[in-house]
Amino acid sequence: MKTCYEPTTFQINAGENLRVARLSEGNTIHLQTAQVENYPFADSLIIVGADGCPQTSSTTAGLLDDFTIQSGLMSIFEFCEDNIGSFDPNDKQGFPEGVGEDHILEANTSIKYKIRFQNTGTDTAFTVVIRDTISEHLDLSTIQILGASHPYEVGFTPYRELSFTFDDILLPDSTTNEPASHGFIQYQIRQNADLPLGTVIENRAGIYFDFNDPIITNTVFHTIGEIGGDFVSIANPSSSSVQLKVVPNPFRENAFIEIGQELDGAVFLEIFDIAGKRVSLVDISPEGGRLYFKMDGQAPGIYTFRISDNIGIRGYGKFVVR
Repeated sequence: MKTCYEPTTFQINAGENLRVARLSEGNTIHLQTAQVENYPFADSLIIVGADGCPQTSSTTAGLLDDFTIQSGLMSIFEFCEDNIGSFDPNDKQGFPEGVGEDHILEANTSIKYKIRFQNTGTDTAFTVVIRDTISEHLDLSTIQILGASHPYEVGFTPYRELSFTFDDILLPDSTTNEPASHGFIQYQIRQNADLPLGTVIENRAGIYFDFNDPIITNTVFHTIGEIGGDFVSIANPSSSSVQLKVVPNPFRENAFIEIGQELDGAVFLEIFDIAGKRVSLVDISPEGGRLYFKMDGQAPGIYTFRISDNIGIRGYGKFVVR
C-alpha cells in the first residue's frame, strides 16, 4: 500500500534543521519539498528517500522509482532501473515511473526516456535509426540529450517525430558478440506547462535495423495527478483486512460494496478518480453487510476507493462507472 500524507508548510532558516518522523516498518519513504520561489533555481526541490527500510524478507523495494529524484536541473542527471530478469532487448523506459497502476505524475515534472536496442539478427547492423513521436503534451523545445551508447545524429520532422541515426554503427549480432550487440539513447523533456489533471502522456518508438521492418517498443505512459493530500494508490488490494466486492461492476449510478466482516463504529467511504483526486467522502452505515452508494454526476471511468472506521483504514477496491 502507498499512502501520502497531508502537505504542510514550514520554513527552515540558515543553520536550522527539521526532523520528520515516520514509521518505517519496511516501507519506502519519500519526502520532498519546494524551496522559496526562484531560489536557488526556479524548479529546485529538496528530496530525500529510503527504499524499503529496514530490509526484511517481506520488504518490497523499488518504489522510489515511482517518484522524481530531482527536479530536472540541467546540471544533474539520474536514471534508475530495477534489477529484472529476462526482458525484450528493444524497449522504452520512462523515469520517474509514476505512482500506482496509472503512473501518476505531478504536472510540470520533467520526464527522462531511455530507448534500448539490440541486434538479435544473424549479421552485423550497419545503420540503426530510432524514430520517436513525441506526445503533444511535451515541450519539444526542452529536449536535452543525456547520453548514448554510440555516435549519432539527431533530427526532427514537422510531425513531432524525433529521430536518432546511428550511421556506421557496425553493431554485431547477439550470437557473434552478445555484450557488444546492445545500444541505447536517453533524453529528458519537460511537460507543457500546467497540464490538467487526468492528462495521459504516452510515448513509444520504432527501431529500424538497416532495411528491415521496424521493431515497435512498448508504450510508456504517465497520468497527470496530485501526489499528496487526498491521493491514494492501490498497490495490493488483496492484502486488505476486509474482503470487499462491488456489485454490480461496472455500473452506471448505483452499487453496493459487500464486506466480509463487521466494522467498528462510523464507516467512511472515500472514492478517488483515475488522477488520484478524491471525488467523494461519505459517512454511511452498513445494511446487512453491504454499503450502498451512488455515483451521480461522475464521469465514466475507473475509480478506486477505501473504507475506514474507528480502527482505521480497513480495505481498498476498484470499480468502473459506465
